[in-house]
Amino acid sequence: MKTLHPLLAALSTLAWVHGVSAVEAPPAPAVLAQLHTQLDQIRSKSEHKLPGLQRPDLSSLIGLHRNQLSSALGAPNYCDPPNDDGCSHSTHWAYFFYHWEPTAREKSGMVEIAIPLQGWAIEIRFTESGAIESADWRWQE
Repeated sequence: MKTLHPLLAALSTLAWVHGVSAVEAPPAPAVLAQLHTQLDQIRSKSEHKLPGLQRPDLSSLIGLHRNQLSSALGAPNYCDPPNDDGCSHSTHWAYFFYHWEPTAREKSGMVEIAIPLQGWAIEIRFTESGAIESADWRWQE
């Protein structure tokens, strides 16, 4: 069995004990700028997916307020509860990183909404005060 060099072993133990990561998440402004650019690209095209989509680490967004997020990325594609006008009190948002256009069609006097769901999305959860509690990439099908 191979062992680590004593200096490497000490450094890895120190990093583990102090929670230091070899790769730190980029700062929130850089992540928001990258996400904004990608959302603009996908929203301005009729393509269903963005080639070369970058999925940055979202951990630096934790603690930001929903107003900061909506200022940077615009309105979310989805919010829950869905009857929340402007999603200002919703505790769950999602941004779709694929071309998303709901289509409505009439069915027996009721409107049926068909939403193509396939691609990457960011799911955001908020605290009661509106701070981001979690932000995760999810594959939607």
